[in-house]
Amino acid sequence: MSFDNARGDLLSGATYSRTDSNVMSGNSYCYLLEEVEFDGDRQFHWNFIDSAIAE
Repeated sequence: MSFDNARGDLLSGATYSRTDSNVMSGNSYCYLLEEVEFDGDRQFHWNFIDSAIAE
């Protein structure tokens, strides 16, 4: 498992993208967005979960 940081602010939000270059053909992968605030509060965004099957 690996983590990537995205930065934003309250007015404009943040843009986030990731390219996973460690996939194997025929396997299914799921990706879930977790928000971590500066004060340590954490929230998973289940409505943004996505999946893909590598070709």
